Amino acid sequence: MSDSEESASEGGSENDDIDPDNQSHDRDYETDDDDPEMLALADMTIRDFEVHEFLQVKPDNVVPDMDSLFDGSFVSVSGKKVWQTTLQESINCARHSPRTRKCSTDTTIWMPYEDLSRCILVYPAQGYNFMKSRPIPVQRKHSKEWPQVGDMQELCYSANASWYYCGTYKCVGMSVLRLDELCKLEETKFARIFDTLVQRTPTQGSKSTIKTRGSLANAIRDMYRDGTLHTRCYGLQLVGYDNEIKAAFIKAGSSMEEKKGRKRTREVSRKKGSRNKKRQRLP
Repeated sequence: MSDSEESASEGGSENDDIDPDNQSHDRDYETDDDDPEMLALADMTIRDFEVHEFLQVKPDNVVPDMDSLFDGSFVSVSGKKVWQTTLQESINCARHSPRTRKCSTDTTIWMPYEDLSRCILVYPAQGYNFMKSRPIPVQRKHSKEWPQVGDMQELCYSANASWYYCGTYKCVGMSVLRLDELCKLEETKFARIFDTLVQRTPTQGSKSTIKTRGSLANAIRDMYRDGTLHTRCYGLQLVGYDNEIKAAFIKAGSSMEEKKGRKRTREVSRKKGSRNKKRQRLP
């Protein structure tokens, strides 16, 4: 989701925004083999929790998109760039400086029930070195949006051109899964998250081996499909609500409505002024 901050991703295409000539995509994602953290990150057998039991679904029933339930479940704010212009300032006014986590439809799978009390966040577990033809672990310093197991944060979710305050969520664990283990749905139903996984997967050596963005994206897609590359799945559990954050959303919503009202008033005044000028020009 980098975080997908201002609006929910609308999905990608076979020509994802991956540029093999962009050096920011080809970075050094490897360290010494005796680095304990890197050895842990390279362990593709980590199972802190069972994802499907946590979501209370079977693998072929995972539903990535639960956006239709949000309007009736959570307080929300809608508007162009509302996070930067209004919401962030309102949240920062909270007395205890809450820790917020922003996520969106391109990284999140919710349990398919109305309480929306659990979700998982999905990130690449590995990159790929095209020169050495092998996966490489992703370092946390290059993926600062990863949660820490045990942390509690205020979850703010972007969908339907709105921001929703979902509550206080605790990260209960992390599991590494192949894509086919995570979700056995038709790929079209998983497209938004799959596209984002592809876009965020770091690479090395792609500039000298792959010449087009489409070819690079397709190569990464195939490695997720055949199990060469894995995903990191973090489980988030609802544990409470922060009344100050909820109040900040309500305040930001009122502010946005006031701005929209002033804009409508200006537009009405401008139209009236234009009609009056036309009447004055008539003989």
